[in-house]
Amino acid sequence: MEPIFHPGSYGYRPKRSALDAVASCRQRCFKKDWVLDLDIRKFFDTVDHELMVKAVRANTDQDWVVLYVRRW
Repeated sequence: MEPIFHPGSYGYRPKRSALDAVASCRQRCFKKDWVLDLDIRKFFDTVDHELMVKAVRANTDQDWVVLYVRRW
């Protein structure tokens, strides 16, 4: 899945750390004078899980990955 991740994504990625994410955030904060605040607390309660599994399946041939997504 690594090749399709957004370059600005840092969570659970090889050779990327929380400190890399903070550094990127700091750099971006100086480019704009506005902030976007989101509350995604209930996002995964409302997302279409079958659609999410379909998207994962379209991007991997690893059955164990799909299994874990279903379990989560």
